[in-house]
Amino acid sequence: MLVNKVYPLVPRKYTPKLRTISGTDVRLRPEAAAAYKKLLAAARKDGVRIRLTSGYRSYSVQAGLLEKYTRAYGLDYALRIAARPGTSEHQTGLAIDVGNPSRACALRDCFATTKVGRWMAKKAPKYGFILRYPEGQESVTGYKYEPWHFRFVGVTQAKSMAGFKSLEHYYGVSKASTKTPKTSKSAQGTKITTANLNLRTGPSTSESIIKTVKKGSKVQLAGKSSGVWIKVKHGGKTGWMSSEYLR
Repeated sequence: MLVNKVYPLVPRKYTPKLRTISGTDVRLRPEAAAAYKKLLAAARKDGVRIRLTSGYRSYSVQAGLLEKYTRAYGLDYALRIAARPGTSEHQTGLAIDVGNPSRACALRDCFATTKVGRWMAKKAPKYGFILRYPEGQESVTGYKYEPWHFRFVGVTQAKSMAGFKSLEHYYGVSKASTKTPKTSKSAQGTKITTANLNLRTGPSTSESIIKTVKKGSKVQLAGKSSGVWIKVKHGGKTGWMSSEYLR
């Protein structure tokens, strides 16, 4: 799931299934909640105490937050630090904001230099969480540097994102990329779609849609993969699909 200023949620008032994180009032999607529990346990083992400050935010809560920041800073700056409702990663239930128990450097760049900030930057990907808004990538992500904001993408994808500057670079929707995924001829056999899935002309969400294949359809692997994308055949058409929705 890619959500930013260009790719809004559909529907805009999307509400996921949620689970409350023990000891907090923060809610996340179940898979993100389970991963965070493992991350938290690992941090404690390393002597690091993480304060979870934010998770899921509804459409209406996000609207109120943007309005608050707009009153305080003006719309231009507000949109650098807060998303319009319907375009926020927090609304997916897959994003977290973290901090120090002492609240040192809360929501500030210096958080990156704190014990929690350093641990998260180094260890969070091991548990499927990536730094979503890296330093120097505002022109790509749409938001200023946020060393406290992490997005759950899953352990496999977090590992495969090593070398990419942002989620936009990884999905190929940025004009520039720091790494070109290698193409191989290793994908063979058949897979089943786990959702209604677009068949595209190339390995990117910016490529044209050839057709939409219904959930539960069998597709033939065409022998090539690129990052999370895989080339398949269905109904006489050949194109690219996200492997995250194939089993």
